[in-house]
Amino acid sequence: MMMAAMTANFGTIRSAGDFRDDAVAASRELLQAHRGDPFTAGVSYCIPGEGSGAEQLQAVRRQGKLALGIGICGFVVGGIIAVIAKSGGFSKTNEWPVLAIALACTFTGFAALITMVYRVRRVVRETVSQRLGAMPEKPLRVNIEDATTYNQMKVVPDDAGIVLLHPETRCLQIEGITHRYLVHAADVADITMASGSESRSVRVVYRIGQTLLGITIVPDAIGKQVWSGLTGSMGTFFDAVKQCIG
Repeated sequence: MMMAAMTANFGTIRSAGDFRDDAVAASRELLQAHRGDPFTAGVSYCIPGEGSGAEQLQAVRRQGKLALGIGICGFVVGGIIAVIAKSGGFSKTNEWPVLAIALACTFTGFAALITMVYRVRRVVRETVSQRLGAMPEKPLRVNIEDATTYNQMKVVPDDAGIVLLHPETRCLQIEGITHRYLVHAADVADITMASGSESRSVRVVYRIGQTLLGITIVPDAIGKQVWSGLTGSMGTFFDAVKQCIG
């Protein structure tokens, strides 16, 4: 309901294609006269990233579907074997070998899903390092999701990257695999904690010219640990983003 209200007040958030298509078009219009690093243009934007990151993420996404199938099968087979063993379906002699097989199936399922997470992180590291020349020290890794589909289950996120906060200029920079995002405080239409979030994910809706883009920024588990280490406190990612551009 809130999203619909904001759409009525500020314009269209997304098109029928990729949820960033309209934002990319608006960004290109704003940046067409600018030369050099778009970060210095003084405008909010969402632009495609350079390099082969988008193709790599698409490949990971295709493999993620297979990994999801393997993961589910592993959990199901392991669970079934464990239930049968517990109910006395196997002889005492075979009980421990069977339970070991059940554990192996479950572990295989878990490993298949975890592998996708680390593959995405590797693509982030390679893409951002190539783009910026080097990976920033202790970067905060995040996933970037379409704000309207954030609650849908996804093996691989819409985008992934790192967040750089610039409180001195009141802007938030995200260097993603597929896209680059810059949010100036003056262009923020709404900033809230994502609905149903236990990880302090942040939903940001911001203007790029006359176009709105809604994204949900999700710190990964390692990212949250790094954030606590950098700040020396238990302050949340949401608090930091709110203070920077809210």
